[in-house]
Amino acid sequence: ELLQLYSFRRVNFMAEAPASAPAPLSPFTVPPFVKPYLEKAKPYLGHAKTAVKIATPHIVAAYNFALRLWVLAQPYHPEEFLPALGGLILLFFGGRYMTLIAAYEALRLSGWDRLHKCAHDLMENYKKAKEASDKDDEVDADGDGTADVNQISTEELFSRKAKLVFKVVDPEQVTDALTGIYACFVAVIATLKVRFAQAITLGVAIGEIFFKPADAYLRPILEANVPPEYQKWIRPGIRYGCKSLGISIAWFIQRVIFAFHSSVRGANLFVFGSLAYLARRGYCQSFDESTSMFAGLTVFVAAVGFFMQVTSGFGLPFPFWLFLFPIDFVEYLLVYFVGVK
Repeated sequence: ELLQLYSFRRVNFMAEAPASAPAPLSPFTVPPFVKPYLEKAKPYLGHAKTAVKIATPHIVAAYNFALRLWVLAQPYHPEEFLPALGGLILLFFGGRYMTLIAAYEALRLSGWDRLHKCAHDLMENYKKAKEASDKDDEVDADGDGTADVNQISTEELFSRKAKLVFKVVDPEQVTDALTGIYACFVAVIATLKVRFAQAITLGVAIGEIFFKPADAYLRPILEANVPPEYQKWIRPGIRYGCKSLGISIAWFIQRVIFAFHSSVRGANLFVFGSLAYLARRGYCQSFDESTSMFAGLTVFVAAVGFFMQVTSGFGLPFPFWLFLFPIDFVEYLLVYFVGVK
């Protein structure tokens, strides 16, 4: 009887079941919980797309202009002056871009060739996807005079572009390139953490020294002005503030030391590169690095560079900080990742 009852219920359940199960979701279908966020992000994505379209011609024009300048300068052999130019950058900006220069040195010694190959593979796949997307933007399948991409919803556009990208790019190359870039980034951050661990440790120690007098004199003042329910945050806040101040002081000391080192190294590269370039062009006689005149000129140039870096607070004058803002942003990012535990 139990078997008959089970068979009867099973037959009824199968009879009541729908004739066909719902079709599985396409791998490119946007999940329902993502749709509201895509709709909210649609205006911002549109603005971002417009900004990219506006900026791209200017970036390409600047790149082509730089290439033309490089071609025009070929009779003067500018590649021979590159060491002097690198020394000039170290001479006046070494302390400001301390973390970035250290990251470049670590990357050059460990994974520069791999990073170059990964970036090249990503760029090639991006060009393929960009070319296919530009052609897709012009498709007018129904012949009504309006491109199809301007007649579909955000979800359909996302699905359409995703299918297009997955169709034209090489998954093996993209995966290997992203993995290689991430591995280089992790290796550089680990190297920087080891290199600047001493500065961070010194900063924490300085912060602990500041904490004792700050806790003794500052906490009573804060307790008298902070409501009782928030007073539990006073001591941790003072400790965190003292540690932040200590790390800032230690980082500034490290920056001064690095500025001194970069000034000496940059002065040597700049003087040697400049004199070697002038000697090759026949503007001066050959020189010897071991002479006192070369050493004195290097020391003088290094002193000027170090003095300008320290007295300016490792800042930049107006025209330079505007053009070097992307480099400053990368420097701040590296400092953040080095300080994150």
